[in-house]
Amino acid sequence: MRITLLLTSLLFTTSVFANVEQALIQCGSISDKLDRLICFDKLTSAVKEGKNVTSAYLSSQDNTAQIKTVEDRFGLKEKPKEEQIEKIYAQVTRVEKNPYGALKITFDNGQVWKQTDSRYFKVKADETLFIKTGALGSFILGRDNQNTTIRVKRLY
Repeated sequence: MRITLLLTSLLFTTSVFANVEQALIQCGSISDKLDRLICFDKLTSAVKEGKNVTSAYLSSQDNTAQIKTVEDRFGLKEKPKEEQIEKIYAQVTRVEKNPYGALKITFDNGQVWKQTDSRYFKVKADETLFIKTGALGSFILGRDNQNTTIRVKRLY
């Protein structure tokens, strides 16, 4: 009797872990960051609550995760990879500081960026700087010939 109970619980546990592993792989394959995070959150909640992982995963699926062709993506907010820019260069036209010492930088392309961290970074008008994408949707401003960078946020 104990052996039967042990084998049954072992088979059940193995199938649950296989379902979790499969759901993790499927969540990881979702290209949209927000949909992927939602999938992982729902999967975590299902495991904590002891629910069936496959049904929890399937209920978290969004139609955007199943879209494969260019025509199917037409009209969605997600931009194709070739349109996404990783880094831009611009010339500084104006530099201001707020009362807390954070920089407000205006570039020749009309963009205005504000410093979001408290690091020291000296900027002069007429110099060329880069702005690149950082982790979790942040942006980083710096110079090619200098290792120091600051985090910035676009105002307009």
